Amino acid sequence: MRRTHPVTVQNILMSTADREIALSTLYMDSSEKRYLLSFLSSGKKNRIESEITLQEHLRIRYDYYTKAVEKLINRFSHGGRQDSMRTYLRPKR
Repeated sequence: MRRTHPVTVQNILMSTADREIALSTLYMDSSEKRYLLSFLSSGKKNRIESEITLQEHLRIRYDYYTKAVEKLINRFSHGGRQDSMRTYLRPKR
């Protein structure tokens, strides 16, 4: 992502669903997460931060998390939008 032009990064992130970005950044280092979110508008950034807070209280399988990360990486590899993930998140018990 750091090698991609900033406008391209912003376009890809802005066209990606908030939930997918939040899920992809769930276990990311805080400095990396800040870097990623710096490309976004304040409105989208706030929605993603709210979604991250929600997801921290959910039972999300690690394979689901890795699938979200792989999809985000593929968007950067292919330079744009691909199919969205189906995101049903189950609450913790």
